[in-house]
Amino acid sequence: MLWVASPGSAHIGTIAKAVRNLEDIKGMEIRGSGITKDALDALGAVGVAIPMPETPIALQKGIVDGAAHALETIVTEKFGDYFKYNTICYIYSAFRFHAAMNLQTWNSLPPDIQKIVGEISDTYAQKHGELMDVNHERGWQFMLDNNIEVIRLAPEEYARWTEAWKPVRDKWVANMSAKGLPAQEYVDLAVELLAKYYPKYPDSVSKYLAE
Repeated sequence: MLWVASPGSAHIGTIAKAVRNLEDIKGMEIRGSGITKDALDALGAVGVAIPMPETPIALQKGIVDGAAHALETIVTEKFGDYFKYNTICYIYSAFRFHAAMNLQTWNSLPPDIQKIVGEISDTYAQKHGELMDVNHERGWQFMLDNNIEVIRLAPEEYARWTEAWKPVRDKWVANMSAKGLPAQEYVDLAVELLAKYYPKYPDSVSKYLAE
């Protein structure tokens, strides 16, 4: 493993219909990949797995009603050209990017080259995060400049969403545990770290909503 980074939390942007509650999203076709698709299905939407490069075309042509996305894609993927609404819902909070090298290839490198690659990798995750912060800011500003309505779920409504997602997490834990992996310990640690560090280092969306 060379480096691991995350684009941050994702939300649901829609083209023509605002999503303010579970009733609104029922039956809507929303682009999402992997476990995000499962989460969309759990909300009552129809998760549609579309590769990222094809998503702008799907939005433009109305093939889908919206997309689960990190704020940066509003500008980097031009999703904002099609969104009219954006529902803040944290549908996932750590979609991961990473780079890895074949172990045999790594072992074949001389120590001085391994050292250089390691030093570059150590700094890249931070650079990735800094770039994401910049692009999240650009995405938020694009929404303000282009009258994309930002919808914040009421606390009692968001509680309904998290309850709807719970079976998705439970299924993941069960599947990973069956493979002999410490899935529940992983989830427990993630919850513990979130409670410890999120108040000190809130994500960009929380900062914008507080302004």
